[in-house]
Amino acid sequence: MNRLIIVGNGFDLSHGINSRFDDFLNDYTQKFIVKYIEKFDESRNRNYRRSQYDDLLMGFKYESNSTTILYQLDEIQHFHKLVSTFQESQNLVIFSKLLQKYHDQKGNINWVDFEILYFETLYEIVQEYGENSKEVKKYNEQFEYIKQLFLEFLKRQVDKVNFGNKIHEHRVFMKKYNEVIFDNFHHNTNSILMYLNFNYTNILKTHFKYQEPYPKQSVNYIHGELNNPENPVIMGFGDEHDDDFKSLESSKNHDLFRHIKSINYFKTRNYLKLDGFLNSGKFEVLVIGHSCGLSDRTLLREIFEHDDCKSIKLFYYEDENGNSDYFEKSVEVMRHFENKTLVRQRVVYNEKDRMIQLKDY
Repeated sequence: MNRLIIVGNGFDLSHGINSRFDDFLNDYTQKFIVKYIEKFDESRNRNYRRSQYDDLLMGFKYESNSTTILYQLDEIQHFHKLVSTFQESQNLVIFSKLLQKYHDQKGNINWVDFEILYFETLYEIVQEYGENSKEVKKYNEQFEYIKQLFLEFLKRQVDKVNFGNKIHEHRVFMKKYNEVIFDNFHHNTNSILMYLNFNYTNILKTHFKYQEPYPKQSVNYIHGELNNPENPVIMGFGDEHDDDFKSLESSKNHDLFRHIKSINYFKTRNYLKLDGFLNSGKFEVLVIGHSCGLSDRTLLREIFEHDDCKSIKLFYYEDENGNSDYFEKSVEVMRHFENKTLVRQRVVYNEKDRMIQLKDY
């Protein structure tokens, strides 16, 4: 039987890559503060009383050359802290409706949640200003700016970690992961193994040097790759079944669909390769590190409800206190099925299917 392994951000996290949305946004916040301080020093050297720094997402200004503000900024490491400390005094202005809405939620979110938030905010802008307003174009420019900042951040995170070397802990960890990937999958068959990689990094490929060569395996970077212009990064919303999305489909303003995943899939042959796999025979699915959130519902429903899909195994994360995300992940998977009977028939639970973590080694 063929095997499809869906790889999400939890996979990179298990390797020690700090690729959460909050990791990125806090890094952006710290760099924003550094750039403002540079403007402050420049203004103070010129005896200006006002210092200001703006980018596409936020602006910060201060009407005095007193260094008191620097001590306050020096203690801030997180986006929420910056906003709660300086927005009410109007030192900080958030231009991005998306970041403002994120802050108003007062909680940590993952990338799938952020992509859903992107579309919810886009829809609200259309309702408030109209589908052809300049606000739509500005909003998409801000989202593209966030996307580019994140890719730069992710490159730095990957560069910090040297995988595939001869360090004993890495070697044991990689081999343990390969035992999971090839469990009950025999190399002497003609079965096809495809990794459907939702990540942008090459962390997955570092495992191959620890595997017995298998010619019928491939990696499908369905959302693009870092440093590969021929496979551009896709980020945005991917739920064509959403009622609000359906209400926008008749719009003639193409900017509304600039960050809709199903449109951007046309840029490469990745979706066609997935379709070829799905129609090449019976297959089982392993979900490793993907939240299965609604931001990818169009694609995941096509996989999970396919006639040849025989089983879905969910690998879950468990923290040091024994709390797991298996229930939440099961709920997300259920939402992708119109036929709820198929959920009970296909989703396989095994308490041993806990994701392994590099830190455990």
